[in-house]
Amino acid sequence: DSYEEQARDEEERDALLEDDAELDALRQMRLVQLKKKKDEYLQNVAKGHGEYTEVFEENFLKEVLASKFVVVHFFHNDFETCKVMDKHLGLIARKHVETKFFRINAEKTPFFVEKLSVRTLPTLVFFQDGKAIDRHLGFQGFSNGLEFPTRELEERLGIAGIIKMERAFYEEDNEADKPKPKVSIMSRTEAFDDPFDD
Repeated sequence: DSYEEQARDEEERDALLEDDAELDALRQMRLVQLKKKKDEYLQNVAKGHGEYTEVFEENFLKEVLASKFVVVHFFHNDFETCKVMDKHLGLIARKHVETKFFRINAEKTPFFVEKLSVRTLPTLVFFQDGKAIDRHLGFQGFSNGLEFPTRELEERLGIAGIIKMERAFYEEDNEADKPKPKVSIMSRTEAFDDPFDD
């Protein structure tokens, strides 16, 4: 008897949900949002987003102006630090298609080096709507020198607002800083602290 009642209740709930005009409107709105997001993604990929390439001086302005968000790495071929930065930016570029990433040889771009006051290599310049909004010099603020994790650069770009970061990214780091609760092992006669708990 209760099984039949549950089945009847579920059928009634399903029927109510199918006829719900508000739910249909929400579904339609969500479909429009998803289509817009897909179209934006495809437009960005068509502009070279999702890749990390080298751009030359004559194309610099065109590339910076073609996308809403751009990260430009001013590099030198002989600098190991620039090669390390290239590795990290290549990984981030594939993940963050909302932003255009490219590198430009500082030796062959004296006009933009001077115009943007690039004095340290590597230098990252962040552009939004064609305007330089922020920059990152060398490896400032990164742990472990040349061995810094890609995540630190990604966080720096997220804080600058040049890439979209998931909220969970920041919460995860905060969770790691919190002390773990003490774990106890109980027996019938006494309690022991877990010797493997930090």
